[in-house]
Amino acid sequence: MSTRPRFLVVPVLLIATLSFSGCGAGFVGGGVESLVEDALGSQAGGQIDLDVSGAGGADIPANWPSRVPLPEGEPIASATLGPAMSISYRLPDLATAEAHIAELTSAGFNEKATQKFEDIQLWIFTDGELQVTYQFGLSDSDDGSVAAMIAVIEEQQ
Repeated sequence: MSTRPRFLVVPVLLIATLSFSGCGAGFVGGGVESLVEDALGSQAGGQIDLDVSGAGGADIPANWPSRVPLPEGEPIASATLGPAMSISYRLPDLATAEAHIAELTSAGFNEKATQKFEDIQLWIFTDGELQVTYQFGLSDSDDGSVAAMIAVIEEQQ
């Protein structure tokens, strides 16, 4: 199995960050979304399905595993590449972002790794079948909202 889908989260997070800061308004509309899908798909060796909305309202991937809880917030971007999926969110505050860690643990996921930087926290969880990556940090807005991303991929055996 290729490890390339694990790197899918970087371009999705970039698009989400542009959306949070307002730079993405107008950028992600029109044919740009399909151009990004084609470019990333050719680099990753598969078809990518992106859903980006600078104003919120991105769709959750249809095959998102029901056992992986989603944070309470506004989805702003999602992407799927084969078995790899990611969703970027705008969460109301840091407490909501941190509460989602307990939700993942309660759902049966065990902490595999964690890294806390000055403004960003990164968590990796597994249940033996799925690997869940969850990262969050304060957004650029002045309202205390948090930019978050959750990604899922099948665990490599």
